[in-house]
Amino acid sequence: RSGDRLRVTASLTSTTDGKQRWSNSYESSAKDVFTVQDDLTKAIVAALAPALRGQQTANIAQQSRGTTDAEAYDFYLRGRRFFQLRGAPNLLLAAENFNKAIARDPNFARAYAGLAMTYVVMPGYIADPADTLASIGATAANRALALDSTLVDAKLAIANHGMYKDNPAEAEPIFIAAVKQAPDYPTAHQWHGNNLTVLGHNDEAIIEYNRAAALDPLAAVIPDNLAISLINQGKLGEAVKAIQRMFAIDPQFWDPPLMMAYVIAGEPDSALAHLEDIRRSEPNAFFIRGATVFANAAKGNWAKVDSIRQEIARNPALSTPLDDAFIALVSGETAPLVRLLKSPAGRHAYFQAFLATQCTPYLIPLRGDPTLASFTGTNCPSVKWPIKVRPTR
Repeated sequence: RSGDRLRVTASLTSTTDGKQRWSNSYESSAKDVFTVQDDLTKAIVAALAPALRGQQTANIAQQSRGTTDAEAYDFYLRGRRFFQLRGAPNLLLAAENFNKAIARDPNFARAYAGLAMTYVVMPGYIADPADTLASIGATAANRALALDSTLVDAKLAIANHGMYKDNPAEAEPIFIAAVKQAPDYPTAHQWHGNNLTVLGHNDEAIIEYNRAAALDPLAAVIPDNLAISLINQGKLGEAVKAIQRMFAIDPQFWDPPLMMAYVIAGEPDSALAHLEDIRRSEPNAFFIRGATVFANAAKGNWAKVDSIRQEIARNPALSTPLDDAFIALVSGETAPLVRLLKSPAGRHAYFQAFLATQCTPYLIPLRGDPTLASFTGTNCPSVKWPIKVRPTR
C-alpha cells in the first residue's frame, strides 16, 4: 500500500524445479481491493487451468466475502491471521480486529463467526474464567448464524463449545456435517480431530489432522494437536517429530500441555529451552509456571522447582489452580489434582486447557482411580512417567 494505492504482485512457482511459471502485478485504488482480489484469483486459476483438468473454476473468485466494506474486510483478514497464530496476545488481537470489522459493518456475519472461533479456543491460552469466554463465543456464533445460517465457522464454534462443555458425543454430528459441507477447510478437519481425540478415537483423529496439514501446511496448531494424539497412543518418536515440525513453522508457538508432552516424550531440555523463550516474551503466559516446574522436575532440577514455588508463594496471582495442582503432582502430591478433577469447575478448567483425552499421559500417577477413568483412560499404551521420586532431605 502507498497512500490510497494498492499494488499486488503474485507469482506461481513450480515446486518440482523451482522455475517461475507465471507472474503478474495489479494496481488500483485501495478501495477497489475486491476487484483486485477477483482479478488476481481469476488470473491464477487461468494459469493453473491445464493442471485443473477441466474442473469448474468460473466461480472461484465470486465467493461471497460477506461485506462490501473494504476496511471491515481488511480487519476480518487480520483477525483470521492472528487467530491462526494462537497464543494469548494473538487471540486478543484477533478478537480486537473482528470487533473492529463488526463495528464497521454490524451485519458482517463472517466477522461474528471469526470472533466466536477466537473466544471458544481462548480458555486454552488465557486464565480468565472459561465459562465467561465460552459464553461470549457462543453468543457471537448464534449472531453469525442468525445473519447467515450457512457459515461453517459459526457451526464449528458451537460444536467446539459443546466439546469443551464435556459433550463431545453431542458435538460429533456437528463436526461431521461441517467437514462434509467444507471438505477443503483445514480447521474443520483439525477441530473434528480434537473431538475424536476427546472421544478416544485417536486413529481417526490422526487421519483428520493429516488431512488438515495437507490443506494448510503452515498452521502450527495442526502438528501441535497431532502430537497430543500420538502421545496418547504411546508413539513418542512420532510425537517429537510433530512437535519439531510445529516449531519449524512457528518457533514461538505456545501450548502449555504440549510442553509437558514434549517432556514425557523424552525431550525435557528442548522443552525447557522453549519455555524460557516464552517466559522472556510473555512472563505470565497461561500455565507457564506449571509447565516449567514439570520440565525441571523431570530433569531433577529441584532447586529451580523450589524457586518457582517460592515465587508463587510471594505472589499467588502468578498461578492458577491448574498450576498449583501440577506443581504439587511433581513432588508426589496427588490430592490437589484429584480434588480439582472431581469438582465441576476444576474439571471444566482442566478440560479447557488440556482437553480431557483418553489415556492422557499427564495424569499417569492418577491411573487406577475408577472415579477418574474418563480422564486417565483404561488399557492405555505403556508410557513412562518422566519424574522420579524427589529425594528426601
